[in-house]
Amino acid sequence: MPDTTAENLLSQIMLDFSERHKDIRYIFERHLNEVKGYLPRDAVLSDVQRALIGAYFTMEYSIESVALFNPSIVLHPDQSHLDKGALRFIMSLRAIGESHVSSIVFRSGVLDWDNTFIFDPASDYVERADVHLNPVYDRRLFLLKLNEMEAIAEVTAHILDQLPEDFTYNELEEKIGVLRARPIFSEARQNGTFEIMYW
Repeated sequence: MPDTTAENLLSQIMLDFSERHKDIRYIFERHLNEVKGYLPRDAVLSDVQRALIGAYFTMEYSIESVALFNPSIVLHPDQSHLDKGALRFIMSLRAIGESHVSSIVFRSGVLDWDNTFIFDPASDYVERADVHLNPVYDRRLFLLKLNEMEAIAEVTAHILDQLPEDFTYNELEEKIGVLRARPIFSEARQNGTFEIMYW
């Protein structure tokens, strides 16, 4: 495609879609990266070509077009500046979109003294969460969660003692693998603990 044609096409795409997405160039870049392995190794792409390839592998999807149901509600951590008897909440819902694909969506709002739900305005933008294959954990928060699950034992304490303050999932797996290879606790205690830590 000639450069001028590519530039005109991208300009039209941006005109049609950029107002409907918070950062459409980032979306195009992310989708380009997903197919990068299929491009010739020596290909040198301009910014316009990169954006266009990403656009070709992008499809808009209506996540709530079929149904919105199964609400689950919890207290919002911020309960400040509310009228007496009111509670701020966060609600998760199951959204069913085209082809009956399920998503989880969130809403927030206030439950007033009269048990009336007042929802905050929903954003005009919907974003897909980024998947982190090797997330980083805070050891203190990880320990608090294990305490909450009543899962602290010698095995978990032993493993956590060997990890830095901020550790990755892969580092956790490595420490568990070392303990499995050279067990110092009974097998039943270890296996039960590993199941909890992976949960």
